[in-house]
Amino acid sequence: MIPVGLWVWNLLTDQEEGRGTLMDNLSFLHDHGVTRLYVKAGDGPTLWQQFAKSADRLRAAGFEVWSWQYVYGAEQAKEVAPALSAYLIGSEGHILDAETEFAGKDPTELISRIREVDPSWPLWYSSFAFPEYHSGFPWDQFHEQCDGAMPQVFPAYGSLWRPDAGTQTAESYARRLGDGKLVPTWEMFDRQGAPLPSVWWEPALADAEQFGRLDVFRWGKVGPGGWAVLSEEPSHSELQTRLDYLQGDVAAAIEGPIRSALTYKSLPKRARAGLGAALDAVDTLKREGR
Repeated sequence: MIPVGLWVWNLLTDQEEGRGTLMDNLSFLHDHGVTRLYVKAGDGPTLWQQFAKSADRLRAAGFEVWSWQYVYGAEQAKEVAPALSAYLIGSEGHILDAETEFAGKDPTELISRIREVDPSWPLWYSSFAFPEYHSGFPWDQFHEQCDGAMPQVFPAYGSLWRPDAGTQTAESYARRLGDGKLVPTWEMFDRQGAPLPSVWWEPALADAEQFGRLDVFRWGKVGPGGWAVLSEEPSHSELQTRLDYLQGDVAAAIEGPIRSALTYKSLPKRARAGLGAALDAVDTLKREGR
């Protein structure tokens, strides 16, 4: 099984369905291949005390513990604080989550101040999946001054399904930024925040093999389908869920051609009856599937 890195937003409030908070599920994480945890340590210049309160226990439980913070770029001298605090607490690496607010800004002050403490401390950045769609973002500075990129990959975006989203993102970064370390962060939930079923996870897992690990955002958004795939032991209910989605996929694929064929006025009566029966079967698949 590919090693899994799991992002953590809020240790106190985020809960997985039927499981509760992350701190109550450390053995469960080990059983599902999680080896690294990315714990939020700050937002802008504000420290999140959860990193200081949890880091020792998580390390003692056998996890590699990294820190991350959301950065805005307006007060870079102050935004250094969460990173430096995490370093002193023993963070094994730090991630700067930089998005819309950093457009048109140079991150050099922020990055250089962090580097002054320990140039060998792993420092990565996380941002949009496709650089060509965000021309105002300071891609070159982040990419040159950080150790690598952890772009945010959404396999499900609206009605669009990209089973090779990681590969597409890597190609986009290569076109815009050339070579460099890259490990996507997979966001395995839909636009309403609902976790994706396992049939969406399996292609993502296969696509992630090339990057050497599967980093997932976040505890509370993995869902039963994701944990079933990561455990490699899907339950009966999970297998039924997969079947339901496959039935829905089959129905969606064949319904259009059948309805199109039924519009032909010269269609023989027997053929029309057969297509009608097929359409009834499609309706049954849609009712029983999802």
